[in-house]
Amino acid sequence: MTNRNVHWGRDYILVQANMTSPFKIGFPNPRGWQAYWLQGTLFVKRAEYNAQAEYYDHGSSVKAIAMTSSLNWKRTPITTVLPGAAATHIEIWNLYKDVKTHKMKKKRKLLQINWD
Repeated sequence: MTNRNVHWGRDYILVQANMTSPFKIGFPNPRGWQAYWLQGTLFVKRAEYNAQAEYYDHGSSVKAIAMTSSLNWKRTPITTVLPGAAATHIEIWNLYKDVKTHKMKKKRKLLQINWD
């Protein structure tokens, strides 16, 4: 797949939210995290990946829907909740400030992330 707003790295997929029309990408993500960078602030969202669970959109545990100026994330497994029962989905959100990008070959960017 070739799209000027999607960059395929060895350890990441970088999607830029400046599409001329909506763009959706999804895949199983055993690492369990995804991140959104905007003007030096990095928002990281983590959730457990369950290889045995069923996920929407052909098993996509992580989905990103990019539009002209926004990015929408989805990451919920298919769950049946019976009357009187409950379900739990835990996400951990972190914000990191002053995260810089570094230019790479072909003008791609790599985020420098300090996970401390």
